[in-house]
Amino acid sequence: DFGLPVARHPERERRYSPKGSAENKDYPKIKIAVVQGNIPQDMKWDEAKREFILKRYEDLTREASRKKPDLIIWPETSIPGYLELEPDICERITGLSRDINIPLIVGSIGYDFESHGKNLNSAILIKDKTGSFKRHSKLHLVPFGEFVPFERHLGFIRKFVDIGNFQAGKEYALLNVDNAKIGTLICFEDIFPELVRNFVKKGANLMVNITNDAWFKDSSAPFQHAQASVFRAIENRVFVVRCANTGLSCFIDEKGKVYDKIRDVRGRNIDVTGFSIAEVGLLNIDTFYKKYGDLFTLICIFVSIIGIVFITPISYVKQKSNPQGIDLPNPLKEGSKVK
Repeated sequence: DFGLPVARHPERERRYSPKGSAENKDYPKIKIAVVQGNIPQDMKWDEAKREFILKRYEDLTREASRKKPDLIIWPETSIPGYLELEPDICERITGLSRDINIPLIVGSIGYDFESHGKNLNSAILIKDKTGSFKRHSKLHLVPFGEFVPFERHLGFIRKFVDIGNFQAGKEYALLNVDNAKIGTLICFEDIFPELVRNFVKKGANLMVNITNDAWFKDSSAPFQHAQASVFRAIENRVFVVRCANTGLSCFIDEKGKVYDKIRDVRGRNIDVTGFSIAEVGLLNIDTFYKKYGDLFTLICIFVSIIGIVFITPISYVKQKSNPQGIDLPNPLKEGSKVK
């Protein structure tokens, strides 16, 4: 063991909160487990630690499977390799799904043969019985982290900084599990409202954010990142499930309430290994934002521009005609003594 803190069993057994959960509500539901492996960033791609990483996720998954969830989710790039290209990893993970008879969504690096060998940051759904794959790849890549913008002109930067060679995904692929039509946000994609809007317009009734916030270590950034998912839930009246390598793995209802999260016995969410299980609702509601997008924002901008164009010159003329700011009497007002 590498001395990483592990969530205790009492916390793992606490599944539901009385406020904000999907219990006792009449919409369709699905029971989901999120697994937080808590793998340090300097260990994730160390070949010598591959077995340790895989075994940690396998052990947590088998333990979570005893509670009979409908789906188990692993975080972004939780697979230390190429799931679809490495037969040993592929058989191991698909075999795990078959053994527990539960579908898995796992984060893995993919390979895009159409883009001359560029990588994809993917969420892959593995169906328990068939072992078949359904993949959604990250649409909004991190500039200078996963790719170099304007690489034809700025490619020389790679000589000085280690930058990934990733290709953005091309479609909003839904990962379907029973009645759940899942839209997946990878890494920081939950900060972009239009991505979630496009998913729910396509029919998604549940959003999942898989992420790796180990970069931020013990700072406020993982919590700030999680707040973005709260806004996405409210805008679209959709449940959001967050699964982080470390950070804030939690469940958010359609009103933005966080009703369960992975934590240790001291209440910490960072540097914690464990899992949590909760029911989430399956909703696709025609909210104002879903129907009209940023229309309200555009109206506010338009009104502000009108104000600047018309009100500012009037204020300027008034100031110029009365530079001392004297309160002049109104000649039209009754009782005015102006002759």
